[in-house]
Amino acid sequence: MSVVILNFAKCRSAEEIHKAVKKAFAFPGYYGENLDAFHDCLCELQLQRINIHIRGLYNLTGPAKECGFGILNVIKDVHRESRNIKYKIIS
Repeated sequence: MSVVILNFAKCRSAEEIHKAVKKAFAFPGYYGENLDAFHDCLCELQLQRINIHIRGLYNLTGPAKECGFGILNVIKDVHRESRNIKYKIIS
């Protein structure tokens, strides 16, 4: 099982959230940096066993907070579809 660490601690905008996601998952250059694109890319990985650790979620504010919790909701949705995708909120 691979571990992906999503570290949102320094994110102050939705754009920074998506850049952190793109880096953590090593998504391709065509990643659209929005929730639909995140869902599509994460679904492509659901045959792999991935444990996602989320850091800094509860410290987000403004648009970054909305986006961060949107990312969490997508992760939850994909987790329900495939138990290969697991997640844990660290902070």
